[in-house]
Amino acid sequence: MKNNATIQARQSIASFKQWCLQLFLVTLLFLFTNGRVIAQQHENKNFQPSSVTQTNFYSIQDNFYTHYGERDADQLQEEIAGEDNEEESYYNQFKRWEYLMESRTFPTGNLPDPSIAFKEYDNYKAAHPEAFSTRSATWSPVGSATVPGNGGGVGRVNVIRFDPTNSNTIYLGAAGGGVWKTTNSGTNWSDVTSSIPVTSIADIAIDPTNSNIVYIATGDGYGYEATWQSDNDFWGGVYSAGVLKSTDGGISWSATGLSYSQNNLEIVQRLIIHPTNPQVLLAATRNGIYRTSNGGTSWSLVEAAHCYDMEFNTANPNTIYAGGNQDILQSTDAGATWTVLKNNLCSAGRISIETSAANSLVIYALCESGTLSRSSDGGATWITKASPGGAAGFYGYYDMVLECADANADNLLAGGLSVAKSTNGGTSWQTISNWSPYTASNYVHADNHELEFLPGSTQTIFSGNDGGIFKSTNQGTSWSDLSSGLRVAQIYRLSSSATNPSIVYSGWQDNGSNRWDGTTYTQVYGADGMEALVDYTNSNIVFIETQYGSIYKSTNGGASFSFVAPSSGAWVTSYIMDPVDHNKMYAGYSTLYKSTNNGSNWSVLASNLYAGNYCTAIAVAPSNTNYIYTSSLGLMKKTTNGTSP
Repeated sequence: MKNNATIQARQSIASFKQWCLQLFLVTLLFLFTNGRVIAQQHENKNFQPSSVTQTNFYSIQDNFYTHYGERDADQLQEEIAGEDNEEESYYNQFKRWEYLMESRTFPTGNLPDPSIAFKEYDNYKAAHPEAFSTRSATWSPVGSATVPGNGGGVGRVNVIRFDPTNSNTIYLGAAGGGVWKTTNSGTNWSDVTSSIPVTSIADIAIDPTNSNIVYIATGDGYGYEATWQSDNDFWGGVYSAGVLKSTDGGISWSATGLSYSQNNLEIVQRLIIHPTNPQVLLAATRNGIYRTSNGGTSWSLVEAAHCYDMEFNTANPNTIYAGGNQDILQSTDAGATWTVLKNNLCSAGRISIETSAANSLVIYALCESGTLSRSSDGGATWITKASPGGAAGFYGYYDMVLECADANADNLLAGGLSVAKSTNGGTSWQTISNWSPYTASNYVHADNHELEFLPGSTQTIFSGNDGGIFKSTNQGTSWSDLSSGLRVAQIYRLSSSATNPSIVYSGWQDNGSNRWDGTTYTQVYGADGMEALVDYTNSNIVFIETQYGSIYKSTNGGASFSFVAPSSGAWVTSYIMDPVDHNKMYAGYSTLYKSTNNGSNWSVLASNLYAGNYCTAIAVAPSNTNYIYTSSLGLMKKTTNGTSP
């Protein structure tokens, strides 16, 4: 058995290093060349995007495994343990989606309505208007909103935006926790989207003439599409409900004309507002670029290409650049019409665009392949610069972020596993953050999705990543974590202590397993945190789990753990404790295992219980513990004699 510290370090690495996702899971909705067809513009206050067929879960699953082949559970476990087997790592992304959707899929395989949260929220408001004037519930959060100690993180941040009139006021959008706002540079945070159902946020745009007017693009712009889906309908993320608008600094929100049901399967990946004519906004979606000239009341489809990024020319904001699938596009009439500025600059996939107020002729384009190009003449000619990939650690289009300082066009940032910088216009790059160990002065949580220079500065920079928001005031020499106060964690499972109600363990996406002891949160184990279980006779005995059924046991309240899993299993593997005898435990893999010594050792109780499928849930009757129930989604089995069901 491997040393526990080595296993933990390697599991953390595996959670963050999904190197090959960019090679396998990103597909292109549209391929355009110089002769591409521009979709006809249309005005429609009640916008409805082009219809997309809802794909059957089982066809998605079959296509995935047919295309890539199924990986043996032991192979997956090796990948998580940090073995040099990079081709396996893209499984993590798919397995997260598969786990989430499999238990929510109808028997026919039809996926659930992704707009159900918004629909039911609206239904409840209509049926119970009194609940929105006087609330009688007494719910309160478990634990403080501080960052878990021992290298923990609070959850994924997708976007950071500064108030254009006061950079101490910052908005950020989370992957699963809505929009948060600070008015004191991150010392305190408040949730400004608690009045709408929790959703992912892809982008934020603030009116430069009235910063109380804020627009948000809902949905997760960092999901992924898959080349193995021939119809391109699959998206491993939260779909958009459109663009919402606030006129009171986030106190209340209303729908704009770019508004639709999430079952339209739409994705908004960039939202920008004209710096001198704030009635004009543009939204880059999977179906093209949409434009409004009346503050969001109505929108027109002005460009059919699937673009991931857009930026204004800093001297003339009527000139706008966009990164299409392979081309750099340009508009010279504030986004009303578009042409190709540079074709085939990149291979297929995401293109990130950056401009700088320090030199309006400079444009940078970062391709999904890692190639960085620079134009110093407004896009007429381009030269290839050094790729930031080696210094930043790119491994998926969803974290290939590029940023240029408005104060100096040669100052660049790039983010992947780490943050990298260039001070010579991309000629060379150096890594300026360290994701391990967490005690390093330049520690920044892994997986960077957003990088921003403080307006007017080349020294102060911000990172939005899987652990929250971080800040450096010396261009990356040292960093501070500003995430305390945010409640944006994506939690898989939790368990409370029967002997000490202050103790709660929970498993967090990308942020390990965390213990709340009544006073503080502490990360007790890394990787993706899954199922947790506290022994009901002794709160010092605790079990936690990482992906694919790796179970660990602690007898000292989470101070240290030993590996006790009997096998390799599903993304989230079910295991329970007998309600009468705490020494008896059950764990559901493709085989059902039983322990009689509190999880230290396991024996086979039922081999191949569900014809190779994983057991997804287990229950033991407290009135007669010989009655054991198991399930594998649509099928249940039981035993009445405590042996094989």
